[in-house]
Amino acid sequence: MPMLDESLQKEVAALLDQMVDPVEILFYPKAGDAASDAMDELLHDLAGLNSKVAVKRQDGPAPLVAPDADDEITSSVSVFMSNGKPTGVRYLGFPGGREFGTFLQDMVGISTRVAPELSPETVRFIENLEEPLHLQVFVTPT
Repeated sequence: MPMLDESLQKEVAALLDQMVDPVEILFYPKAGDAASDAMDELLHDLAGLNSKVAVKRQDGPAPLVAPDADDEITSSVSVFMSNGKPTGVRYLGFPGGREFGTFLQDMVGISTRVAPELSPETVRFIENLEEPLHLQVFVTPT
């Protein structure tokens, strides 16, 4: 039984129809985690709604964000790939609730190569970076 009801499947399929290039999602499940099982099911459903969404389940632990990081990742990880290369977008856990819209928008944005809109101040900040910057964005409805 699909995770998304028929009405939501139609809405999501319409959004995914905007995709131009394929997006591959490398899925690193977390054994014994109910949210990881739900994510596996959701990704399977999304791949069934549009042929440009490909999901590859990975064995073993997800790669750490930074090579020198020693934090254990305690949830499933979904890594977005485009043309066989990482995009820098990865999701930890299950994008339930409001996070689901962002998850879908990121997938479509990567596929259409539409860069996110940034303020002129942010663009200047990025242009003036002199060393790599590790940026994490946490999304929660509370």
